[in-house]
Amino acid sequence: MTWTIVVVFLLSLGLFLRRASKGPARTPETLEWPIRGLLRQGYNGGYLLIKVARSNKFLQLDKYIRAPGEYGIELAFPKAEWSLQYFERLLDFCRNHGIEFRISSSSPGDPMEFLCIDFGNDYVRANDIVRKILVSVLDTPKDHRVYFKLENASTEDRLIES
Repeated sequence: MTWTIVVVFLLSLGLFLRRASKGPARTPETLEWPIRGLLRQGYNGGYLLIKVARSNKFLQLDKYIRAPGEYGIELAFPKAEWSLQYFERLLDFCRNHGIEFRISSSSPGDPMEFLCIDFGNDYVRANDIVRKILVSVLDTPKDHRVYFKLENASTEDRLIES
């Protein structure tokens, strides 16, 4: 009897920790708050990882601070093996919607390319475009669960701009 309780407890604890490590759950329709949080609370190089539940699909937004008062967020979508079909769809999406983007690599000589969309400090526009990318490019239903993780950011709700 005691071993049964211990096993059930350990399994429950493992499931809880696995779920907690994913970050809070949202839907593509409810991402404005975490995106705003990245823009306001993120340090230079902070990022927001948005992972689609039960898949390997994700989006990453990065915060940059170039000078005091000159800050923003940028989407960097990888051209990797898992994302090739989505990369091409994202290219078409940007072209069809008049969204400015650039293709870059993470470092000189690195073969990994990224499609980058700079939103500046317009988190409302970032939310709108990220939501549309999740739904129409990554085929995520509007009510499907997505997890987000905000890294390298303050816990205080204050603007970090330098």
